[in-house]
Amino acid sequence: IALPPTIQGHVELNPLIRSGHGALIRYSLAAPPTTASAFGANDRWMFEAATSPHLRSMTIVASELIPWPIIVHASSVDPSVVTVGDVLAAVHDALHTLVTEYEYQLVLLPNILVTG
Repeated sequence: IALPPTIQGHVELNPLIRSGHGALIRYSLAAPPTTASAFGANDRWMFEAATSPHLRSMTIVASELIPWPIIVHASSVDPSVVTVGDVLAAVHDALHTLVTEYEYQLVLLPNILVTG
């Protein structure tokens, strides 16, 4: 469930997950997030905060991928901050959610026909 914003002001995304910066993370969404690698990052890049200031949850809207929001919660590794790894895991899980035939026809099929 998406929560109302708790931060006033601007939230900056970690450059590793910011759009428009090229492929800083090498990752196939077909595989688990643990298979991902990051160009020019340290060994603990998956544990870096996904945002500044730090958030305990965030909502991703990627309507070109799926018609529902992706809710990201901080993992048990550090429950006070959403990490880059938490974001990858949430996106992976959302894209591997099984949908019924009805949901496919109702939501996904019209988008494919319109944009295809």
